[in-house]
Amino acid sequence: MAKTILITGANRGIGLALTKLSLIKNLNIEACFRDKKKSEELQELSLEHPNLNIHEMDVTNSESIKKISQNINFKVDILVCNAGVNNGKGDIFSKEHNEQAIMGVMMANVAGPFLTIKNFYEIDYPQLKIEWIIVDDGTDSIKNMLPKFYQIRLE
Repeated sequence: MAKTILITGANRGIGLALTKLSLIKNLNIEACFRDKKKSEELQELSLEHPNLNIHEMDVTNSESIKKISQNINFKVDILVCNAGVNNGKGDIFSKEHNEQAIMGVMMANVAGPFLTIKNFYEIDYPQLKIEWIIVDDGTDSIKNMLPKFYQIRLE
């Protein structure tokens, strides 16, 4: 039986590439994204591949995560926390770098993996052995919170 991978931030970049690789490997895929308007390629792929299910999910919102965790089609074997945002406009003194922007980055990049893992694990899978994969910038923000996980560093 094919394993199932759930990928957050699956609509572009690393997440979309991982989705495509998972299709080649014949995995069942639960692909999550925040903004449907920015997920056209992923939506097209889902029409061509019955083993690819797509979900609109905000990793900074526990209710959004819980809703998806209760409506996925396959048991999750591998959960990839890839969703993230970058406020990389200008330097530290730019007006774009204000409290609200920094909090948005922290919520998506630090709290996002924590909330995703916590909600999937506590609600549906406490008895299962899920493999966790965290895609991060090397800050080790969640390193000691999980018993076993794989980390992909983007440096």
